[in-house]
Amino acid sequence: MGSGIRKTINPNLWTKSLDIEGSINRGQFHYIKSHKINNDTHDDILVGGRGVNPKAGLKWIESPTNISEKRDPTKWKVYDIDPDLESGHGFTLILT
Repeated sequence: MGSGIRKTINPNLWTKSLDIEGSINRGQFHYIKSHKINNDTHDDILVGGRGVNPKAGLKWIESPTNISEKRDPTKWKVYDIDPDLESGHGFTLILT
């Protein structure tokens, strides 16, 4: 294949990631953005969504600062920004 693009034909080479613990059974996340939230050099994740029981609201998922821990979902931390928000679809970041 040209242009340095690789194609993985063997499905055994793929691995399934575990869920981030603080996000399990916390609603349905439909809207996701990445951004450096806490002034470190790592992109974090912002998620918004909906759900009835429980509501997804708006959440910040903090990236581990140690780059070797980024593939370990137990190292990511989830914080509620607005857990009672009815719908976290289409939020906008306003940077000051």
